[in-house]
Amino acid sequence: MPLWRSSGFCPGPILFSVYISPILKIASAHNITVQQYANDTRLFIAISTASLHTAQAWLEHCITDMNALFCFNSLCLNDGKSAAILLGTHQRLCSFSSVSNVNVAFSPVTVFDQITTNGIIIDKHFIFDPRVSAICKKSFSIFEH
Repeated sequence: MPLWRSSGFCPGPILFSVYISPILKIASAHNITVQQYANDTRLFIAISTASLHTAQAWLEHCITDMNALFCFNSLCLNDGKSAAILLGTHQRLCSFSSVSNVNVAFSPVTVFDQITTNGIIIDKHFIFDPRVSAICKKSFSIFEH
């Protein structure tokens, strides 16, 4: 039996899995790659300067279709927990300077220089300097006590 909370519908794990199972089909219809872990879904798309607007449109249409699925199933996308990042070399990212946000559930989500996912800090150049710095800082603080 599903649980109801004031914040919305909270299905059990089996029902939740049934509700989100169409995500892969929706994403593949929009040429989007998906990675899922529990209730966390990541969407990936390879873009070039020539395909920037097309890829961004695919991504936003994919998210709109997923949002419609979720609304139908009494679930919702949490734009407050959504993040976007462009990964690439410095030269490549300069050619994408016009991309400042992506629409998630009709709300703009800022494109960040770094994001934290599953406790790992990923920066836009994918070199892990922020992650290494954070680990070093935490390690040195342990030795100071």
